[in-house]
Amino acid sequence: SMQIELLEISEHFHRFPPFDALPQETLEAIARRVEVSYFKAGSEILEAGAVIHDLHYVRSGAVEIYRRSGELYNRLVEGDIFGQAGLLRSNKVRFPARALEDSLIYFIPADVFAQLCERYDSFADFVEAEGHSRLKSAVEAQGRASELIQIKSRALISRDLVWVTPKTSVHEAARLMSQERVSCIVVLEPAGQNPEKMLGIVTDRDLRTRVVAANRTGDTAIGEVMSTDLVVIQDDDSLFEAMLCMLRGNIHHLPVVHKGRTVGLINLSDIIRHESQSSLYLVNNISNQTSVDGLRSLLRDLRGTYIRMVRDGATAHMIGSAISGIGRAFTQRLLELAERELGPPPVPYCFMVLGSMARDEQLLATDQDNALVLDDRFDPAQHDEYFRKLATFVSDGLAQCGYSYCKGGIMATNVQWRQPLRVWRDYFSQWIEKPNAATLLNSYIFFDLDGVYGQLEMVNALKTLCAEKSRVTPAFLAAMARNALNRTPPLGFFRTFVMETDGRQKQIINLKGRGTAPLTDLIRIHALACGTTAQNSFDRLEVISTTQLVQPEAIEHLRYALEFLSMVRIRHQADAIEEGRRPDNYIEPERFSTTERHNLKEAFQTPKGQETLDWAARFKLLAQQARHPLLQRFYQAGVISAQTPLEQVELLAMDLETTGLNALTDSIVSIGLLPFTLKRIRCGEALYWVIKPSQLSHESVTFHRITHADVRHAPRLPDVMKKVLETMAGKIMVVHYRAIERNFLDQALRHHFGEGLHFPVIDTMQLEARQVCGDRGWLDRLLRRSHASIRLADSRVRYHLPPYHAHHALTDALATAELLQAQIATHYSPAIAIRQLWD
Repeated sequence: SMQIELLEISEHFHRFPPFDALPQETLEAIARRVEVSYFKAGSEILEAGAVIHDLHYVRSGAVEIYRRSGELYNRLVEGDIFGQAGLLRSNKVRFPARALEDSLIYFIPADVFAQLCERYDSFADFVEAEGHSRLKSAVEAQGRASELIQIKSRALISRDLVWVTPKTSVHEAARLMSQERVSCIVVLEPAGQNPEKMLGIVTDRDLRTRVVAANRTGDTAIGEVMSTDLVVIQDDDSLFEAMLCMLRGNIHHLPVVHKGRTVGLINLSDIIRHESQSSLYLVNNISNQTSVDGLRSLLRDLRGTYIRMVRDGATAHMIGSAISGIGRAFTQRLLELAERELGPPPVPYCFMVLGSMARDEQLLATDQDNALVLDDRFDPAQHDEYFRKLATFVSDGLAQCGYSYCKGGIMATNVQWRQPLRVWRDYFSQWIEKPNAATLLNSYIFFDLDGVYGQLEMVNALKTLCAEKSRVTPAFLAAMARNALNRTPPLGFFRTFVMETDGRQKQIINLKGRGTAPLTDLIRIHALACGTTAQNSFDRLEVISTTQLVQPEAIEHLRYALEFLSMVRIRHQADAIEEGRRPDNYIEPERFSTTERHNLKEAFQTPKGQETLDWAARFKLLAQQARHPLLQRFYQAGVISAQTPLEQVELLAMDLETTGLNALTDSIVSIGLLPFTLKRIRCGEALYWVIKPSQLSHESVTFHRITHADVRHAPRLPDVMKKVLETMAGKIMVVHYRAIERNFLDQALRHHFGEGLHFPVIDTMQLEARQVCGDRGWLDRLLRRSHASIRLADSRVRYHLPPYHAHHALTDALATAELLQAQIATHYSPAIAIRQLWD
């Protein structure tokens, strides 16, 4: 019974912030330390100035918090916490507390509280709530009024789950649905075979179309007609996320899951009841229209929904997602109407949207960007006339619904963008492998892509191709970055606005072209560099934050700058609609207050990203996240402080020889490791392995002089990784061109262990580039050509180091260690902080 009680405590924690973001094992550990006390209404819980030893958690009841002056400060209810201010400052009660109702309080000891603050940034941020930058404060003020993020999806579950097993007859299922007055029933595994596992759902519509219309009998098993391609939502996801799921999938029933178990269903009506003028309500109306004229009549509702969300304080992310969902719904309905008029398609297809709609960032002043991905059996002579008519019907319909034609012709009506999947694969491969001015323009448009109708796996395959190829093609990323940096913010040397003049001689700034677009460009490049298929800019930033490409401070700046500039655009468009003007992206800074202009200037500042990564904190987090025991031990060994002088650092020179330069397709053939310090290179501790690759080409044999006989009895990479990771643990790697060692080890461990590898490095090529080309950020280094060679052999010549036998992992490691010693002796002090050298 004690275990059940602990489970109930941890389950309760799981429902409320900041505990809802903590791992289950952590919640269970907290529960084991909790003490409980009951307070009658009116009794004192905390007295001002008293010593405090615990964080207080309201399990039930209500508590009033007072200032020391006696003024009421706050009222707390179930799931709220108090006492944190005292624990954070001298362990003295700062705000007295009194039970407003009979209350049950959980006490979480101070040492547990301290550990939670130390281990989990989200927990620490919640309880500390320290000051933010002006821009961050402005952004948070913009979204504070919205309840869509605050309300959890579980709050909308209005009844117990109604379910059947797959062998239940459709007659019995229909009878149960009628008896329980539900429009949807869940199909679960039969008892004794994990009865909590959901197999599918059946709706009223399914019974009409798959049973009655298909002339099936009432004895048909429900498992034969159920929908199995399910979209589900977690019970602690927000109402906004539930809305987004319904918008993107155009679905009316959403199963709610807790720890893999289905706990209830949310219906469209549940959300509409909560949000009477919601985007979902409009999407429902869109799906009910039977003509283009009917769809066009909803334009006023679209603008009304937009204004309502703005005035209710929704965030830019929420508004962009909702408006994009509405745009998808218009597109989907037009495609359904087109198929009704033209008949079924002769071959499968997927309708692909691009740009802001694909990123879920669409606003009102927008045009249409779309394309058709066709099955590889597509024969232009037989099939293209159908798809030309389909594309024309949809494009014309979108134009009538307020989505203007693309001036650049990026529409499925253009035969170039109406092609089979194999052609699209060739398009993307060519754009990445051979970038030029024309193809780069296509890359900026087509590298934000998503399928909205038809065989969605076709577009998903293109997303994967983009992510995998871009990540390992630095020349393409360089070209993309060069173009991105051509878009300058509208600020002069003294941070004054540089404005354009419109036709009415007004001084204006294009908030999209000079504000949000450069930010999305920059975010897209970083996202491609880290190989993610995420499309939304905020989602991309989340992924980028887990890599080493951008410093956390720069990511935070990008996130808040994008949110702030987007909200300025959104409010500007909402004002235009209410004043009867055509919404656009042009603002007049002179109409803003001094504070608003300051925030605009701060948002327009591109982050320099010169801050160093906190590797020690990152390793702590990675140690908690890692699943493989070898990686857990590696991260648990930790990293030295960023302030440590280089002369005190244990270093490890590393070199990998590989069968090629593509970490996705090529293999490691040898590894060389050599421990050293600035004073001594310990050759006697060197380690070297020949690794059996998946294949060994003639070119690789010639280049590395490692033959088939050498690798015949060589170990596989997983066989040596234990020793490799043990040797790396606690040391700072030194390499020459980090993309090889980092990318190949990361990709190899993903293949063998199911998770990648992260570690700090000193890159002697990077250090040499600083001297030869100047000290620049990674984007600039990517873009500028070296004035002299910075290859390992050529770099050594500048320091009068002797020639060496290249292309052997151990000799290259030794050459790299020697080069670092020379670089430090020539250009730096041995006391330089390691943070100035690692990337």
